[in-house]
Amino acid sequence: PYSNPNIQPIEADAVSVISYEPDLQWMLPSMTDCQQQAADFRVLLQEQSWRENIYVETDFFLVYGDQGSMGNFSFKLGNDAVVIVANPDLKINNLPSYLIKDIFGGLISTWNEVYKVCPECFNQVLQDDDLLIHVYSYPDQSVIFQSFSNKFLDVPLFNPQTNISPGAKAMREMVSLDQNAIGYLPHSW
Repeated sequence: PYSNPNIQPIEADAVSVISYEPDLQWMLPSMTDCQQQAADFRVLLQEQSWRENIYVETDFFLVYGDQGSMGNFSFKLGNDAVVIVANPDLKINNLPSYLIKDIFGGLISTWNEVYKVCPECFNQVLQDDDLLIHVYSYPDQSVIFQSFSNKFLDVPLFNPQTNISPGAKAMREMVSLDQNAIGYLPHSW
């Protein structure tokens, strides 16, 4: 082999591109802290949808759910759970699973109907008879939607009045702004 003594290799810091889907934005402080602790390892963090071509520019990709198509190249890093969330002004204590099914299935349409069946579910007395329930969900192909369906529903969700949220961040914002809202989030959110 030929070597040129005038050419010296340039030392470069290791740089890895870590992409994460938008629903994992809550992990950003941990990822940033990890990067700061590893002085000899630089990380470029980028929010990116799983549906984009991740193989071109990404060394690691963090997603919710099982990405079976990745085969031997995927590793489980942890667990999360889906929880029901409602606007804080409703002052809901807890909702039994049968009421969650009826609300998300469109069988119950007002908060007063819920109150009549379960007054102990609230920390307040509901006076208004026409508090329509505003249901928020995710697109059917969402891993969060699939987890919710597996946990709370025995039949597919069908409520034509359902508002669709594109992701967890939007879900949190929409439910917090809508006084009659109910939805669901990964527990980490």
